[in-house]
Amino acid sequence: MIDNKYITYFFDGTGSNLNSKQEIEIGKSVVGELYEFNKSNSLVINSQGVILKENKEYRCVKIYFPGPGADPGEYDGIPYPTPGRSNFDSLFLNGYKSYYVNTLNKLFGNGWEHNEAKALSCAAQLSYSKKDNHIIIGYSRGAITAISFSKKLSKLRPGNRIFLFLIDPVAGSDYSKIKNHPNFRDHFIRNNKINPFKIGENVYHAKIFYACNEKRILFKPQLPLLDNIQYYDRPLYFSKNTEAEIYFMYADHRQIAYRYYKNMGINHGAGHKVYNQIAHCINKIPFYCSDNSNFIFYNEVNLKTDSIYQYQDRYTDKDRISKLSNRIIANEVSRKEKWVTKKYAPGELFRLSNLLNSKNFNVMSCLKCI
Repeated sequence: MIDNKYITYFFDGTGSNLNSKQEIEIGKSVVGELYEFNKSNSLVINSQGVILKENKEYRCVKIYFPGPGADPGEYDGIPYPTPGRSNFDSLFLNGYKSYYVNTLNKLFGNGWEHNEAKALSCAAQLSYSKKDNHIIIGYSRGAITAISFSKKLSKLRPGNRIFLFLIDPVAGSDYSKIKNHPNFRDHFIRNNKINPFKIGENVYHAKIFYACNEKRILFKPQLPLLDNIQYYDRPLYFSKNTEAEIYFMYADHRQIAYRYYKNMGINHGAGHKVYNQIAHCINKIPFYCSDNSNFIFYNEVNLKTDSIYQYQDRYTDKDRISKLSNRIIANEVSRKEKWVTKKYAPGELFRLSNLLNSKNFNVMSCLKCI
């Protein structure tokens, strides 16, 4: 058995998949690029989450999960079907209805439960050591899946360290909204398997990127309960053990997660910033874990070539309205600054969260029960 393994999970956003129709048209997401350039060995699994390829004992492995509603894709000889589609196929699909099922998946996030179940199945099949390290990366609904997965993985693999990277965690619609009625907790537990509210106890370090210039009202993200927020109905709760870095970016929901728009020929500085920050941080993880193997996940040459500083003038459309509203962070980010970073020591966000107590609804009393 190999100690001190590194397992990296990539949860892409809605509609995104490797070499899918959408990717060919507009380009690869940051999550897809981080997967492609990561030097770990790829795990191959079937639709039930069973590992097929005989590489369970590699020290560094990676696994990719397409976003909800994504068209089928393929990379390096590995097929990546639409998540959850096999269940629909067996129930009521007759071929021509597949378009409508994919559309529903994109609208309501169907498929993320399937992705989380497969990820948990993979983690359970790999040999277990308390020195293992899990790296979880997610964008949009993939980031919501990553939040929920980190909580369940903490229980499945006690003692393991988890490094969590979230790119604009948006569940969509009112799925992740705390509702002020007495039966909310029971209703949520009964009807939802993906928990967007609580980060796992074993998350050692979290890095979160927010797109502050997304104007669509249904694209509100899960937001940590910061010291300048009195109430927010889509909160993100941290454990006592987690240190965090939060980036407020001058970008919209798509620009923060794509370095390059192929069909428009435009580079996005926010996407480059996110890619570089995540790749640099992952390269340092062996150092955090006192590992002397000197394994490098990402080539530094690629990071320097694609530096954000080449693209600082290629940001977002004019006069976008902050989706987090000016009452929260609209003034945090300007065109001149491009991004604002806030750092929190282990337990600091946990303490701030416990101080929150709205006049109308005690958010924390609800969260602690989910």
